[in-house]
Order: sequence, then C-alpha cells, then structure tokens
Amino acid sequence: MSASGIPPRPAPPPSPETLAGLPPPVVTDRRIPCPRCGELAEPGQEICLRCGALVGRHYRRPPSWRIPAALAALGVLLVGAGVGFGVAELTHHKSAKKSAPVSLNPTAPRTTAPPATLTTPPTATTTAPPKTTPTTNTTPTTTTPSGGANSSAALTVWPSTTRGWTVVLLITRDRAKAMSRARDAARKSISAGVIHGSDYSGFNRADWIVFMGQYPRRDAAVRAQKGYAAKGFSGKPRFIKPKM
Repeated sequence: MSASGIPPRPAPPPSPETLAGLPPPVVTDRRIPCPRCGELAEPGQEICLRCGALVGRHYRRPPSWRIPAALAALGVLLVGAGVGFGVAELTHHKSAKKSAPVSLNPTAPRTTAPPATLTTPPTATTTAPPKTTPTTNTTPTTTTPSGGANSSAALTVWPSTTRGWTVVLLITRDRAKAMSRARDAARKSISAGVIHGSDYSGFNRADWIVFMGQYPRRDAAVRAQKGYAAKGFSGKPRFIKPKM
C-alpha cells in the first residue's frame, strides 16, 4: 500500500502474443492418481498405498496372429479360384471356336422326306363252315335219290344213336317240301339232311326237320350258322337227341 493509503493496481494479464512467445511450463509432478480413491502415487508405483487398487499401467496381451493369417489364406484361395475359373472359361471358348469353324458360305438346311408307306388293299376272306365230327364213331352216310330234277344233290343222314348240335333250317309237315329245301342247301356244299320228328325228342311226331351240319358243341353250331346265312340259308342252332 502506498503512502497515500491506496492499494497498488494489479499487474495486467499478459497478452496472447506474450504467452505464445513463452516456453511451455515444465511439469515437475509426475504422480498418478489412484483410479479408485484418487490418492497420488509415485512414478513406478503399481499399487495404491491407501486402497490397494492397481495404479500402474495394465499389461494387455497382443492380439492373436491366427485370425489375420486365416483371413489372408482365405483371400488367397478365393483369388486363386477366380483365376482358375477364368482360365478354364477362356480355354473352353477357344476349343469351341476351333472345333466348330464358322462357314462363310450359307447352305440351305437339309430336310429329310418321311418314308413312304405302302398300303395294301384288304383281302376279302371267306369264312367256311368249320369241320365237325360226330360225337360217336358212326360216320354219317349220304343218300342219293333216284330220278327227278333234283337227283344231283346228296343228302346227309343223321345216325339214329347220335346226339349233337345242328342248325335247323326248316320244320314242316310236308315231306316233299322238306326234301326240296334240303337239296337246295346241299347244292351249296352244305351238309344238309331230313329227319322225322317221331324219332327225336322235342319235335312233334308229324314234323319233318331239315338240318344243316352236325356239331359237338353249341358254339360251333353258332359259328356255322353265320356261314350258312351268308349262303342264303338262315337257321337256328338246336340240340338233337334221339328217342330211346
């Protein structure tokens, strides 16, 4: 304080230019505060003397070199695979171009004509009446009438002890009409004959029956019926059984 009793004025703060020209302050206190309690520890001290916490720098294990090495190897493999694939594609295209040269002269496409098919007209088939054998060892005999205009047609005789199927052409009580109808069928190469109803079951005693063929089964008679009808002689299958 001056003699007049007035305190002296404080010194003005240094300007920024003055501070910039000054050297940096020297740090003399290098103590490290404890991360737990804040107690200052001397340089090189690793444990706080107050709370026992670690104060020094912690040792950190360096990262493993295996992960970078594995990533590097994987990258090398991918690059190698890409290079190999590219080389294979180039080689394939070159071989394809060599094997199939492009022709500068256009050629018309070849067309193969379909093979010619030969068609043959259908051949007409004539169904002949099946050959039949009597159910017994008795061989049918034929009778040749004497004289008259119809003497050239031979009739078939049905054995008196033979059972079998036939195709009945006509049932009438007029013997002359039955004989004439049977001869008409015989002229068409049909094994026709006449039997009397009194000698066979299922007929009237006065009937004369004109039959065509002798068959052991009904299906054979049915097949023969179609052949007879084609010749103009329609009849019905019927079983012939002699009276005992």
